[in-house]
Amino acid sequence: MKAGWREFFKKNTPDPEQVARLVVQLHDAKRDADVVAVLEAAILNGQSQSWMYEVLALAMQVTGRPQADIERVLLSAVDFSAVDVPNMLLSAAYLSKFGLNSRALSLYRQATQLSPSHPEAYLLGLKLAREAKDVDAIEWAAAGILTQAWGKDHEELHRLADEAVAEGQQLLKNPASKERLVQFQTAIANARQRDLVLKLTWNGNADLDLMVEEPFGTICSRQTKFSRGGGVLVHDGFGPKAQNAYELYVCPVAAPGKYKVTIHHVVGDVVAKQAKLTIIRHQGTQEETTFEQVVTLVGVDTILTLGLKSGRRTDLEADVPVAIRPRVVEPDRFKVASEIRQAGYTAEDRARQIKVARQAEVRRREVLFQNIGGFQAGFQPVVQNFTEGVKMSAMAVVSPDRRYVRLSLAPAFTSITDIFTFTFAGSGNVNQAGGKN
Repeated sequence: MKAGWREFFKKNTPDPEQVARLVVQLHDAKRDADVVAVLEAAILNGQSQSWMYEVLALAMQVTGRPQADIERVLLSAVDFSAVDVPNMLLSAAYLSKFGLNSRALSLYRQATQLSPSHPEAYLLGLKLAREAKDVDAIEWAAAGILTQAWGKDHEELHRLADEAVAEGQQLLKNPASKERLVQFQTAIANARQRDLVLKLTWNGNADLDLMVEEPFGTICSRQTKFSRGGGVLVHDGFGPKAQNAYELYVCPVAAPGKYKVTIHHVVGDVVAKQAKLTIIRHQGTQEETTFEQVVTLVGVDTILTLGLKSGRRTDLEADVPVAIRPRVVEPDRFKVASEIRQAGYTAEDRARQIKVARQAEVRRREVLFQNIGGFQAGFQPVVQNFTEGVKMSAMAVVSPDRRYVRLSLAPAFTSITDIFTFTFAGSGNVNQAGGKN
């Protein structure tokens, strides 16, 4: 059968959609050996498609083929996505699924070279590095996470990195590894350096927003928490709880020059109308300086200017990091068909495609919900006219003989009494006018 398929693809070039439907039929019939034969023949005769490698690897695993053969197929699949970071992460996840953790770890490290601002590769790589007790990989992943400021996930990601750092140091706690331990600690210490950190704190049931205009003209604020100038609004807080009443701006690699800081008084009362701005320059280095300034809030916006004489940034970020915890779906033999259904034309295939698309949209919304801390309430003003006084509407019905007229009268007596104005800050559930849960 194997030789027959090779001869068929050698003499014929079938439509890719026909090959996809054939593989689906063989898979549904649980003829996995035939699936392997068809896909191997197609690939060897230059008729490969990107989906074939992943499907072939799954079918080979089901049929008990050697791990070396599966590894070769999966590494061939990587060639199709060598410059696409999301696909590289997916390929690495497949490698990990098949127990090829060292290969997967290598691919994660390659992905961070292409796009250092994606935390997914560092996180997934950190997990594999800790399992393998690979000190070099732990250093790479932990330093990659600690170097960045990750917005909402900042504290949790840094906690995971700190745990890995402790494990790495423990692995090097022997006299023979003394020099390597110093190198490890130096790399982690360098990763913790921050060129500029701004922390705004206040007391009272109020909401203050921090907006920073950087030397390149980029702005980091509540609306744009990741700026191409390197700044990240790590925390956006509000009162009355003191542990939440602060704003935190972190720029790990900052540009030298002037920074324009705007403190926007959104709503509420600030105790003594004063806030404290803590300015930390070159954190984690020998030149670290900390300066605290009490700021008197004047009006809605209070503007300050500060300078940074020396910074490590020379140009803008190509892109900004996306601090969303990756959720990689592990491959499964029962999902093989769904990988290639999109090539079919039958009504059944189209219905399955729609179902898969809807499930993917539901998962996307769930991830979005979890990473933004819940859906935020939106308020849109509605302009409407209200009448006051007496109003009456009438409808007349004339009898067929034109002798009688029947009137239906609907009087209305309206009066506008008290009017209440109120302001909402952030999200919340409205229970009554002027109230918020």
